[in-house]
Amino acid sequence: MPLFAYNITGAPVTLQAGTPVVVLPGCVAPPARGPAYNVTSELRPDPAVDPVNGKAGGVGFGGFTALQAQLTANQIELEWTSDAEYLTTGLVIGGPAPGPHGLTDPLLHTVSGLTSNHALLATSATGFAFGQPQHANLGGVSANQHHNQSHVLSGADHTEAGLTIGNVLVATGATTFGWALVPTPVYSDFTRPAANTVPAGTQIFNTNEGANGGPNWSNGTSWVDALGNLT
Repeated sequence: MPLFAYNITGAPVTLQAGTPVVVLPGCVAPPARGPAYNVTSELRPDPAVDPVNGKAGGVGFGGFTALQAQLTANQIELEWTSDAEYLTTGLVIGGPAPGPHGLTDPLLHTVSGLTSNHALLATSATGFAFGQPQHANLGGVSANQHHNQSHVLSGADHTEAGLTIGNVLVATGATTFGWALVPTPVYSDFTRPAANTVPAGTQIFNTNEGANGGPNWSNGTSWVDALGNLT
C-alpha cells in the first residue's frame, strides 16, 4: 500500500507538505513521470507520530489541500500502488482498483441515510441501490416456504367465488375436486358396508331396493328403508 510521488516537470519540485518535506528532482522528459518516490511516511496524516524514524506530527487538511493545488497545476502526480493506507482529506489521489478488502472497510466504502432491513439490490444490468426486497425479488422460495403451512381453513389464505349454497367440495376424480351437492353413495345389498360400521343416519342408494332401487339408512345396527323396515 505504498504512496508514490512523481515530478512531471523538468525542474525540481518541493512538496507543499510532508514531514520531512520532500524535494522531487525534475524529470528528463516532461510531462512524463520522473522517478517514483515513496512518500507514505512523509505524508502520513496528523496526528500520526513516527518517533522511530524521527518524524513527529503529520499532514493536516491544509497540507493536503496545498498538495492538491500542486496536482491541479500539473507539477506532481501521486498514486497509491495498492489499497490506500490512510485517508488524505482534501487530496484526491489516483491509483489502481483496490485489491481484495473488507466490504465494511471504512476507508474504501462509505454510505449514509440507510434504512434498517433494506438490502443492496440490482436495479439494472449496471446499477444497484439499497431498498426493501419485494416478493418478486425472491427466488427458489416455494409457496409452502413463503407462509405458514398450518393456517385457518376459513382465513384469508383461501378465496373462492361463484359458489352455490348447499354445495360441498367433493372429489371428481383421482386427482381433481370441485363444488357440488353431496352425492349419495350407490351400493347393492352385496357391496354396501355393514350398517354398524357407519354413523347412524347414513344414507345410501341401494340398487336392490324394490324394483328400481331406493334409499336405505343405517340405524347404527342395521340398514332400513323409509318405513323403518329392515332391508
